[in-house]
Amino acid sequence: MEKMYKIFWFRLPKIAGRVLAGTGTLADGAYLTAWPGVIAALPIGLFLLGTLIGSLRLGTGRFFSESIVLVSLFIIVGGVAAHLGFWFCLGYTVGDFVFFRPLTGPIGPALLRDFLFSSGAALLQYALCGTLAVGIPVVISYLHLLITLRLGVQAQCKKWTRWLIRGAIAGLLLYLWTSAYPAQAISIYRLARSVPSPQAMITIIRFKYFFVVEAFAIGVFRGYLESIAFTVPGARNRLIQFAAVLGESKRSAKGVPLWLRTALKVLVMTVMLSALYTAWWQGLILFLAVSSTLLISGRELVRMVWSDIWIRRTGVLTRLVVASLGNYCIGLCSILLILKSSSSILHFGAILTASVGSVTFVSVLLPSAERSASPR
Repeated sequence: MEKMYKIFWFRLPKIAGRVLAGTGTLADGAYLTAWPGVIAALPIGLFLLGTLIGSLRLGTGRFFSESIVLVSLFIIVGGVAAHLGFWFCLGYTVGDFVFFRPLTGPIGPALLRDFLFSSGAALLQYALCGTLAVGIPVVISYLHLLITLRLGVQAQCKKWTRWLIRGAIAGLLLYLWTSAYPAQAISIYRLARSVPSPQAMITIIRFKYFFVVEAFAIGVFRGYLESIAFTVPGARNRLIQFAAVLGESKRSAKGVPLWLRTALKVLVMTVMLSALYTAWWQGLILFLAVSSTLLISGRELVRMVWSDIWIRRTGVLTRLVVASLGNYCIGLCSILLILKSSSSILHFGAILTASVGSVTFVSVLLPSAERSASPR
């Protein structure tokens, strides 16, 4: 067990830190090292469980969101630690892609083309799973750290206040994920050239607030686990050792170029929004517009000094509220324009404006020092 503990909780996160030039994913959940005997086999166990569920389609049809149990499992496992969510999601991906292969498109004369389309759609489905089990938990930890440090909650307020803050952040992000999910799922089905499954949509829509409450509860529970982890004898030494290993791997990592990271992220976003536009050239314009916005905000082209000045004078919580309201107003105006117009060009213009506007708000949300920081 000791060997397994060192492999999954030290060696692999160290390798990931060097390869990915960051340690946010496998480092999230470091507090669990307070109980090495309990967590040693959890990664491999969750990987095998995910593989079993993905290969046998336990409780699901052709899309993971058809099962309320599976969606809940992603929320629970990832909510406890993105480290564990990563292994569960990876296992589900292996079982689903290798042994079951969902969302297979129609097999016609162009067999290779159909295979590539169906495989790409399946990979995008796993990306959705990854945002639920890995991406959102990492962002929750990052925002929780920023907000509590800004408000001085870490030192001054009671423990349950920190727990509630974490739960509120988790519930808010899960609400945003469930709100954006239908359009993303339709895009995946469209890429696979399959008819969207009503059950895949209905489950998320009908149980939307159940998932939000579940995320809130798991966030509060994790806050509780983190608070008692530091009271375990020897836990602080293990956490210091864990942080030292990951810090060393991050310093020795070779960073991925900004333009490549930007291109990959925007490419996935463009495909996910493919259900909202009608021609390939619209997708190309969307890709170029959002990529340019991200590159500019990332200081690859223009230094956004004005945003940093405003950000340094404004708290994290205020920035989150401003960005959320800005995104809401942009989205609302875009929806109204789409509903009142029958022109496909105007529809695309609304989508383009909403995408670029949302990216702009998010990109100026953090100053340069925070953008480069890794979640802990």
